[in-house]
Order: sequence, then structure tokens, then C-alpha cells
Amino acid sequence: MIWFVIAIIGTGGIALEDFRWRLVHLWWYLLLSVGLAGMSIVSNGIMNALEMTMWNLGFVVVLLFALTAYVSLKEQKFILPFDRYIGWGDVLFFVCVALYLDLGAYIVFMILSLVVTLILTPLIYWWQGQERHVPLAGIQALCLMLYLPAAHFKLFHFPMLLPDKL
Repeated sequence: MIWFVIAIIGTGGIALEDFRWRLVHLWWYLLLSVGLAGMSIVSNGIMNALEMTMWNLGFVVVLLFALTAYVSLKEQKFILPFDRYIGWGDVLFFVCVALYLDLGAYIVFMILSLVVTLILTPLIYWWQGQERHVPLAGIQALCLMLYLPAAHFKLFHFPMLLPDKL
């Protein structure tokens, strides 16, 4: 239960700071990582947790490589997408979540949270006015904040959308 509380506090801090200041302190990511890693190790054992994390990190590398290739082809020169298209905080959040979910759940979480981000983007742009940026890590942290209690306390179960196996 302590790992769950630590993870919830970490997601709340990331969401708050990303929405409010567009700058998230590193210690929120560390807190989230400790909470999610603790939950994963308790649920799966250390070896299974490490294996799941490695698969997820491989998926993150593939995603970042694909994004780099896409942006570079679009601009017709090599471009690293960090800072302009995706922030380092967003990448850190991807890594944090990789510590907790198995690969199937990780992919589903990423897709659903990105769809939520796309849906909320016009509202966020309207709210922000002239300064337009999407707080991706903040939105995904809110999605994780909704998912964690549902998975931890088994409040509901969507076998196809939110796999129970973590």
C-alpha cells in the first residue's frame, strides 16, 4: 500500500507542475519511479519486473526512433525531436510508467492516454491563450492517477482495454 501512495503522490506532483508551470522537478519522477517499481516488484517479483521493464524500455526506444525518423524526414534533415516536439519530462514519464506495466498494458496505456491528450488539446489551447503547449506528461499522469486505483483496488476490470496482469 505504501508503494501505491508514493506513486499517487508522484503522479499528482507531475500533473500539477506540468499543467501549472510547464516544468516538473526531477524528484517527482523519482518518487513516481520508486512507487511504481515497488508495486511492480511486490506484484511480480524482481526478475519479472526487470524483464517487463526491459521490454517496455525497448518499446520506448522504438517510439523515439520512429519519432526522430518522422521529424527528420518531414524537415529533410536530421532533427532530434526533444525540446521542440516532445520534452524530456515526457520521455522521463514514459520511462517511469515502463517500470510498472507489462508490455501489453503499457502499449494500451500509451495509446489511450495519447488519445485523451488529443481530445483535450483544443480545450488546453483555448485555456492557455497565446502560449500554446501540450502538457503531455501532466495529462498522462492524470490518466495514470485514474488507472492506478482501478487496478490496485480492482474497482473495475476491462480485460481488453486495461489488462489486469501488471
